Amino acid sequence: MTCFRRRGETVTARIVVVHDDPELTGRIVSALERAGHEVSAFAEPIAALELLEAALRVDLLVTRVRFAARKSHGVSLALVAKSKQPGLKVLFLTKREHTGHVKGVGEYLLTPFDMPDFMAAVERLLRPNEAI
Repeated sequence: MTCFRRRGETVTARIVVVHDDPELTGRIVSALERAGHEVSAFAEPIAALELLEAALRVDLLVTRVRFAARKSHGVSLALVAKSKQPGLKVLFLTKREHTGHVKGVGEYLLTPFDMPDFMAAVERLLRPNEAI
C-alpha cells in the first residue's frame, strides 16, 4: 500500500467520510486516525465533492446512501467522485433496504455496525489488488 507522510507520521491511506450523523462521524474519524489514516470528514455531500474533485488522490470514500435532508444521495456522490478518481473505493454505511442501490458502485456495511467490523471492512478495501 502506498504511504503518505503527515507531520512525521506514516499515513496509510487518504479517506473521505461523508455522513450527517456527527456522533457516528466522530467515532469513525477517531478510529481511522488511530489506525494512521489521513481523514477528511463532511456532513454534506456537496461540500465533500469539492475536495474529491480537487484532490490528487483519495483512496476510500465512506458515505451513506440516503442523507436525512434527502436532497443528496451518497450513490450520486460516489459516481461523480469515481469519475474523477477511477481507483477510488467506496464503502456505504446503509440499511438493508438500500443495498440494491450500491451494486456496481461500492461495497456496503449494514447499520448499525460495530467499529471492529467497520475497521475490518476499511482494511479489506484498502488492501492492494493482487494480479490474477
